[in-house]
Amino acid sequence: MARLHSYRDDLRSQLRDDYGKVTYTYTSVLKYIQILKRKEKIINVAQIVLSAVSTVGLVSMLNVDYFWVKLTSTCVSAFLLALTLYTNRFRLSDDIRLYTHGSDDYWIIRAEYISLLTDMEDLDTTEIIKRRDALIERTDEANRKYPKTNKRSYRQAQKALKKEEEQFFSDTELDMMLPKHLRIK
Repeated sequence: MARLHSYRDDLRSQLRDDYGKVTYTYTSVLKYIQILKRKEKIINVAQIVLSAVSTVGLVSMLNVDYFWVKLTSTCVSAFLLALTLYTNRFRLSDDIRLYTHGSDDYWIIRAEYISLLTDMEDLDTTEIIKRRDALIERTDEANRKYPKTNKRSYRQAQKALKKEEEQFFSDTELDMMLPKHLRIK
């Protein structure tokens, strides 16, 4: 009987570890989406500004015959063209959409790990193993389906999870979100 208990403890430990990994991936994906959205916004503003400067430069060339106006206008137009080509090659909005789908998939996997850890006491070992294996397979499918994030998003996720406890709530915070009849305190 002691061996069975020890094996269940090992299962719980493995599930907790896998939950942690999925939570890191989920949070890293959310941080990467924020990075991509910020980048997209900066590029959009830059395109608007460069278009305005380029247009003003072209209009002023009709009235002014200064070499520096022509040179500036040409450089700004070239930079705008390069930025436009970059955005056509790397469609940030498509990446944002893809990673958003990924975060949705990781969120449900994460929630199912929490549910399995919660239900462990009422399940037999065979059922726990079956559900664990299914979660491992779904996590592997998600990992293969979605591209990896970068080091910056991982560091941001690390800070958010370890220092800011971003994915977690205190009992007081949860009570404030829940209807009165579901509150603990």
